[in-house]
Amino acid sequence: METPRVRDIMIPVSEYVVIEDTGVLSDAFVALEDFCRDKNKRKPHRDVLVTRDGKVVAKLTMLDVLKALEPRYEHIQPERYQGRTLTAGLVDKLIREFGLWADPTAALCRKAGSYKIADVMHLPEAAELLDEDDTVEHALHRYILGVHQPLLVQRDGEVTGVLRLGDVFDYLKTKITECPAG
Repeated sequence: METPRVRDIMIPVSEYVVIEDTGVLSDAFVALEDFCRDKNKRKPHRDVLVTRDGKVVAKLTMLDVLKALEPRYEHIQPERYQGRTLTAGLVDKLIREFGLWADPTAALCRKAGSYKIADVMHLPEAAELLDEDDTVEHALHRYILGVHQPLLVQRDGEVTGVLRLGDVFDYLKTKITECPAG
């Protein structure tokens, strides 16, 4: 059996939600809503590719959006809590101590309309980039080791697609169910 390559299961940029870095956060929500209305598309996207001058330069993920809408998370030092069990008590303490999500929902609309995409987008690190010829197993290692999802796929230094963990899982599930029993 041929070793599966990232290019075989990635979503091409042409089939992904894409916005310019000159917009605001609410533009990303509109683009995602518009994409979801098209029934011919794959599973809905929750992330957006960000372009500048027609080239993909970043991504905007659910985590990026949530952190932008509640900037007080920047004051939490994750290393201070590393290795501790995330109990309900600890979460409640952090919410009170840092005033997380204390603003009314109406404030979210103002924030989403004022935050620039360029200020909240995530510039990918080297570990978040795959080559089209990389194996699916190589991609799985990155996911398991905790890279910022999804992974961007490139050819000759240009982003050509997106590899989501759910798509890798679906691919593996299909392959495993095709195996003979026993």
